[in-house]
Amino acid sequence: RGVCVLGGPTRIIAPIMGSDLAGLADELQALNGQPIDLIEWRVDPLLAACTSLRARRELLEHAWFQVLNHAPLPILASIRTSAEGGALRLDEGEYAELIRVLAHVVDAVDVEIERQEACALIAGAHEAGAVVFASRHHFEGTPSREELKSVLTRMDKCGADVLKCASFAHSADDVATILSVQEWARERFARPIILIGMGPFGAFTRIAPSFFGSSATFASVTSISAPGQLTAKETRTALDLLERGWNEPLESG
Repeated sequence: RGVCVLGGPTRIIAPIMGSDLAGLADELQALNGQPIDLIEWRVDPLLAACTSLRARRELLEHAWFQVLNHAPLPILASIRTSAEGGALRLDEGEYAELIRVLAHVVDAVDVEIERQEACALIAGAHEAGAVVFASRHHFEGTPSREELKSVLTRMDKCGADVLKCASFAHSADDVATILSVQEWARERFARPIILIGMGPFGAFTRIAPSFFGSSATFASVTSISAPGQLTAKETRTALDLLERGWNEPLESG
């Protein structure tokens, strides 16, 4: 528990999104030998067919003890609701209850910062022993620098361990906004920062190395959890080249 430590070179997080236990087991198997550091368990596809909170709780616990508990890497659990591009509609109470269930078993949980009880959920997850990623997704476009800064500041004040914003990038200017805010956040907050641009224009932000302020990025092995996601191998190759180029001495001429 609590081994999701970010720092140093940018880490790679791979999502798994199985809609049943067999699918989750197959996805975990496919991660063997891949250049990844953490696993994001996207819970919403698994729970989408359940019609009651009790059934969702029982399925979560069953999936954890039968499949996910045997994962070779730390697990970050995310419930991406329909408001943030996911497959599940949950009211505030249902969302809070499922986060509490997950926080008692996984290494880290993702908490949507726009939830009414976000700060309390973060505190509760910490009490349960989980690392907390606070997140905000903007699928329509990239907000202004000031809006992104405001969201990250709210995440920090709520005590999240990792601050994450993902925004759809429609232009090079959007990419510049994302990278500049990431640099600002690195200097301002004593916490790992993840800022990602979704879509084709945002691809560069997915391979932004640590000297740009990037603590982690998301890359696919079997499942793509957001538009523009590169494969884990592509991402690792690009990050290694950029990190190495930064650390090697400049040659004259």
